Amino acid sequence: MQTKQICISKEIADRLEDLARYTNRSQEELINSAIESYIENEFAEISLIHESLAQANNGEFATDSEVQDAFSKCGITSKLTEF
Repeated sequence: MQTKQICISKEIADRLEDLARYTNRSQEELINSAIESYIENEFAEISLIHESLAQANNGEFATDSEVQDAFSKCGITSKLTEF
């Protein structure tokens, strides 16, 4: 395992210490878990962005009807206007 040195605020350090105590886990374990989750989420988001860009570059766009349906599912009921 590699060692990395980071600086964190006192507030985060205090919360980390409390969380370690409350969960009976080491601070190192919590830090590694947090970083792993963050990295996985970032890679997943980047992957979705690349997929979306590839679709856009191929001319694959949602129709007005598909967009309106998606908005409706979120409770948004505005009409689409053409430019």
